[in-house]
Amino acid sequence: MLSRRQFAVMAATFAAAVMSGAQSLDEGFPPLAGVNIAAGNQTEINQVLGALREFGRSERLTISEDTMVKQGRDVAKIKLEHDQQTFFYMDNFRDAKSFQLIAYSHVSKGVWQPIWNRLIATLTAAVGSQRISTVFEY
Repeated sequence: MLSRRQFAVMAATFAAAVMSGAQSLDEGFPPLAGVNIAAGNQTEINQVLGALREFGRSERLTISEDTMVKQGRDVAKIKLEHDQQTFFYMDNFRDAKSFQLIAYSHVSKGVWQPIWNRLIATLTAAVGSQRISTVFEY
């Protein structure tokens, strides 16, 4: 078990690495921004998925999709990849009618955030602002 001091040192080291951009591609990607998107029925789920696919095509992002079954329901997973250092991932793993969309990147906010902002604007236009709530942004 870590002492408070050990935990504080580890947390400070991690924060310093993130702030300095010292991460390598071998390390995990920190989540940089996230939103929840509510979808009440299959039509709304299809709207969310369609808007995300269309955005990926219009921005020339690499689109990867997959589904899995969790407790008898389909879980949709979509990844929009800008390059090896920046991608956006969405799934409805936690709740069938609620998607989590998260931005991940090893590059500066000036690179990934404009794409993120356009993505959120596209989703908002497709499903309405009442269905989108910001979870976090760094």
